Amino acid sequence: MPIKKLWNERGSYDDFSNEMEKQRKRLNALEVHMKRLLKLEEQLRSMSHHSVTNGEKAVSRELDKHMSAKVESVFTYIQQLERRLDELESRYAVIAKAVEACQLRLNALGQHIEKQTTDMPCPQPPVIFQDIHIDKMLLDKYELNNYFAQLGIHQLSGHLNIGATYGKGVIPQEVTDEWQKAFAELDEAKKELKKEKGEEE
Repeated sequence: MPIKKLWNERGSYDDFSNEMEKQRKRLNALEVHMKRLLKLEEQLRSMSHHSVTNGEKAVSRELDKHMSAKVESVFTYIQQLERRLDELESRYAVIAKAVEACQLRLNALGQHIEKQTTDMPCPQPPVIFQDIHIDKMLLDKYELNNYFAQLGIHQLSGHLNIGATYGKGVIPQEVTDEWQKAFAELDEAKKELKKEKGEEE
């Protein structure tokens, strides 16, 4: 019988032990009752030998038959309980061996895992830069080597101007705003000059 089935029938190892203990107590109680019945039967037999009348003998015979039937049924029940107790003890022995084998395997597995964790080198965690702000970058020499895939960059923002930019992003925004205002004023002054020259002619 597989061990899994034994565990499923009784629930757990503790339930199995409790069930065996209950059966043993029940068997002991039945033995006590049997002894009492045997004493009672002996007393009844001794009383039946002292009786004289046929009616008492008939009653004692009926009582003997009834008692022997009861005693026989109790004996068969005790034999069944003894067989069940033997079966439970054999199952208990099988389960105890299985638990011991599982414990040995568990200990061996724990030692194997411990050995593997001690033998394995500890890996260094990768370096991750969260935020990098670069205001100005000057390049002396430019070599085309691409290591970006190995850096593990999550987010990269900003401008990288290489070569001619044609006026995009080189000059700060405040300066360009001031220049645009100055150019607009020059354009207006130019238009006024043209108007004045046109009126003079």
